Amino acid sequence: MKERDFSILSHMIEYCDKLTGFIKDIDFSGFDKSELHKDACSLCILQIGELVHNLTDEFKQEYSDIPWRQIRSMRNIVVHHYGVVDTETLWYTIIDDIPVLREYCQKIRASKPENKTGGFTMEIKKVTDAAFRKYGRVVDNVDFTGLVEKLAETPCPADTVYEPSVALLEALPVFEELKTKTYGELPIQIGYCNGNNYKLNALEYHRSSEINVAGTDAILLVGWQPDIADDGTYDTSKVEAFLLPKGTAVEVYATTLHYAPCNAAEGGFRVAIVLPKDTNLPLEKNHAGGEDARLTAKNKWLIGHPEGGLPEGSPLGLVGENISLK
Repeated sequence: MKERDFSILSHMIEYCDKLTGFIKDIDFSGFDKSELHKDACSLCILQIGELVHNLTDEFKQEYSDIPWRQIRSMRNIVVHHYGVVDTETLWYTIIDDIPVLREYCQKIRASKPENKTGGFTMEIKKVTDAAFRKYGRVVDNVDFTGLVEKLAETPCPADTVYEPSVALLEALPVFEELKTKTYGELPIQIGYCNGNNYKLNALEYHRSSEINVAGTDAILLVGWQPDIADDGTYDTSKVEAFLLPKGTAVEVYATTLHYAPCNAAEGGFRVAIVLPKDTNLPLEKNHAGGEDARLTAKNKWLIGHPEGGLPEGSPLGLVGENISLK
């Protein structure tokens, strides 16, 4: 499969998400009366049809069980009758067909076919790609050189270790710079997450952004908090992977689900973690019920995978595969 096909699938998923979002808070009656909604949805259907047309023949043959011709023909709803769109057909296409299409695309995109070594490889984008803007941004107004150098002095065990606050790192000039520039003079902490890891295992989020600074190349597996289902579960097929190159820092937004980084190569990873002070420290009160039941440390809400090897009693909710990059 060519990288071009992966890129097309990513765009198709984006349009599927837009369509679902457009009708999230509206019923058919409201949709039928809204030219704005119909026009916006029609454009997305058109784009999906064109994207399917641009998939390589090799790809379509490899995934011949998927009705690409019928998916392509969805654009006919708009193309042949533009201006007099059959609203009911458009509505039920979005309700019935788009979620199925998204699932098709996500399953294919999540794992490439078997490679020469017999493994499966998830598509890995870069934090500089446009797709990462949903989850965070590259921090380019702070000099992290000294922090990256000091990270090399921190341990990198065979498993994974997280230290929320490390004096060696907090003694650096970048500590005050981050406190002043990035966190608006709030108290902060600098720690690290180092080791070796290839699996998702869990996702967490905070009520604040988190800065990740790569002491080595690393891969971030991330999701989006608004995609957590009403029952508190999260479909791992929605997780995306991004390469964080050595020396690069990103702000991971509060709405971004994340957990321990993954190896980008043999030899492990070292990533500095910057957060508001006391984040991830032990709780002082009991928490139960609803979202509060996912609070496992200060300013840390966790959704674990049943196969993630988490401590007994950890809140679970990830459904689907426990994604592995190896």
